[in-house]
Amino acid sequence: SPWLHSRAINILRNVLSCHDFDQRLLINDEKNNRNRVARLYLPLLHIISNNINKLFDPGNASY
Repeated sequence: SPWLHSRAINILRNVLSCHDFDQRLLINDEKNNRNRVARLYLPLLHIISNNINKLFDPGNASY
């Protein structure tokens, strides 16, 4: 459903933005810590790219 897709995207966006403001990631080597966290999301990107047609229907104007 469009509502569920929108909700999932918003949750992921919120989690990623929380990482940007997490003080624990800003300590010492900021870039290295952020890179480690970003790598945690790589499997999710693989899953999304393999299922993009199921996640997004360009013919559906309700998005």
